[in-house]
Amino acid sequence: MSDNKIHEIPGKSYHHIPNVRRLILNNNRISIRKDHPRIFSNFINLQELHLTAAFDNTSESFGTDLHDIFISSNLTKLIKIHLEQNRIVRLQDVKVFCDLPSLLDIYIGDNLLTGLDFEIGCSKSLM
Repeated sequence: MSDNKIHEIPGKSYHHIPNVRRLILNNNRISIRKDHPRIFSNFINLQELHLTAAFDNTSESFGTDLHDIFISSNLTKLIKIHLEQNRIVRLQDVKVFCDLPSLLDIYIGDNLLTGLDFEIGCSKSLM
């Protein structure tokens, strides 16, 4: 689903597909809606989430918005996440990855980060 200029993922877009293991949404323009942070909630077996240059991110609150998605989506089996090239300035919540208990790989390069300040102790898989 990469390179499709996707702007929005409506609530029922991904219903009844629980066996997807890898979702690749690179190079889109997805907007995160505050009223619908559960955009990945139906991927109960998702192991890889590729979101390189996937978001229409013009806000400094993007790090918080991202955490809202993780809390609401129940991505308990996710082991790899790609967040490169999303113009992330700061991850405001130090627990941004705490709701991803199986996470092993975080790809966050080529953003606008000047430092990293997030807690890894909350995820035993990262320790």
